[in-house]
Amino acid sequence: MQQEENLHGIIQTTLHAEEVAALYRCAGWHVRQVDEWVAHEVSNGNCAVTIESFPRDMPLYMHGVIHGTAEDMLKHTDEMLSHLRQAGLSFGAWCYPVPSFEPQEFLHNYEGPPYIE
Repeated sequence: MQQEENLHGIIQTTLHAEEVAALYRCAGWHVRQVDEWVAHEVSNGNCAVTIESFPRDMPLYMHGVIHGTAEDMLKHTDEMLSHLRQAGLSFGAWCYPVPSFEPQEFLHNYEGPPYIE
């Protein structure tokens, strides 16, 4: 059964989605190209997140499923985002309870370092 997406965020960088996905590949995550142009999925047993590229002057969009209880979801989200932090990438992400959410009901708001051009 496919779980509803409960992670959404942006990554402010000049890197392409493929380059950000490579950070996860180096850490042992499964990485696959979702389509010909812009999207790459990174996954492990706890989550599956798609990272999408847009024109170079726009942030990357990430969205996907974090599995587990609310407590597990926070732990797995922090693990997923740790690779962005280690690379010094600026990001914002929001993890929501499922099956549905209201914008004010997010479990946690995550922020990475500020973006510097």
